[in-house]
Amino acid sequence: MVRMRALALLLAVSASSITGALPAAGAGSNPLIGSWKRTVSCTAFLSAMRNAGITETVQKEWLANVGAFDPAQPGDVDTQCKNAPHVKHSHFFTKTGKFGSRDPNGTLADTGDYRVVGPHSLSFPSHAREFGYPIKVRYRISAGKLRFTVLVPRSCSENCQEANAWALSAFYPGPPFTRGR
Repeated sequence: MVRMRALALLLAVSASSITGALPAAGAGSNPLIGSWKRTVSCTAFLSAMRNAGITETVQKEWLANVGAFDPAQPGDVDTQCKNAPHVKHSHFFTKTGKFGSRDPNGTLADTGDYRVVGPHSLSFPSHAREFGYPIKVRYRISAGKLRFTVLVPRSCSENCQEANAWALSAFYPGPPFTRGR
């Protein structure tokens, strides 16, 4: 059985070198599969967007999308973020390449797909189609803790800003994810 799995992986890798594609998510051993959780912070998300060069207009839009900023309330994003509660959030990755997010109540908040595009590198094809821009994220798992790095280009168009604001909303640097829902 182990020999068959090794042969299947070898064939998939060999085929990928011919076609330029990598095996689908779930091929072989994929350590991402399962649910991952952490507590998210408005100030950390805002800081990540600023560090990535996301414009203030897009920052406000995405902070409103995740429920951390209310444009009808007085004050700027910094003031509103200081008062925003930290909330639990989780993501899941399936063997079949599905990706999703759950809010603090466990309700599905986002769905799509992911693809392993290189060692410790992911893309999100359905979100790339939605925003009209490819999204690339690196990940690292160490001692049961998962961290992501969103790869935002230096020169980033409007579609790029929107796509990467989404990616940062899901994967901004901060507390690591741990297994669980």
